[in-house]
Amino acid sequence: MFVKSAQLRFNRTALRSTAAAKAKNRMRLKAALFLLLAVLASAAVVWAYGAVKKAAMRNTFFTVKTITIIGTKRLDDRRLRGLLTVALSGNIFTRDIEKVTLLLEKLPAVESASIRLKLPDLAEVNIVERKPAVSLIVKGKTYLMDSRRYLIEEAPRGLPGGWVITGWNGVGAPGERILDGRLDDALAAAALFALDSYWHEKAVSVDLGDTAKITAISSSGVFLRLGPDKTKWREKFFEYMSARRIAADMGARFEGYDLSFENQVVGVNMGGSLAKNQTNKIKG
Repeated sequence: MFVKSAQLRFNRTALRSTAAAKAKNRMRLKAALFLLLAVLASAAVVWAYGAVKKAAMRNTFFTVKTITIIGTKRLDDRRLRGLLTVALSGNIFTRDIEKVTLLLEKLPAVESASIRLKLPDLAEVNIVERKPAVSLIVKGKTYLMDSRRYLIEEAPRGLPGGWVITGWNGVGAPGERILDGRLDDALAAAALFALDSYWHEKAVSVDLGDTAKITAISSSGVFLRLGPDKTKWREKFFEYMSARRIAADMGARFEGYDLSFENQVVGVNMGGSLAKNQTNKIKG
């Protein structure tokens, strides 16, 4: 009796182990089949994508045919379109947009650029041009420069308006950023004339020929000479305005205002005709 009971228990355990093994094998088979199907599906997707891409690349319907350019004013449209036609030639799926964008941003007159491709055959090019802030004379040639000190291009002859920086002894070429901080001083000196609410004059030139001083010439020919202490420039500009008005009320000829002396001593030219341009030094 005892032997039969033990045999039954053994048989039941064996049956359960066999059933568990079969179930486990079925699960492994299902997992393998699922993985195989997933691999086949992925392969099919990749093949289908490649087939569609190849078909699209062969289809002239997706060739860049129309280029629209937004934001250009100074750039030569014909030359720019010629460059883009070559750079964007072929199918829109094969274009390296980042490379073309970098090519555009290497142009001296371009500050930034972006390109959007729109199906079926349109390329939209958006360009931000550098804005000339001043002309800079470099080794006898006059170049346009923006407020960030990037040289843009050689200034066209007879360029109307604007102002010029003279006396700078550095070198540079279009597309380069000039690192000399004295150019910032020249921009700051010219910007002082925005405070002129009486004569409403502007600077027409700023001379950097003397490293110890900066001389700005207004549109009426009056000079403003500035020393090294830039913290006092704004304050002394208002003194220049006051001195000029006093000279006008006195009927004296006013040639300019000199702040280039040590410790910002002021010199006002109001001595008659000032044929010899003698300067009276007045502490201020």
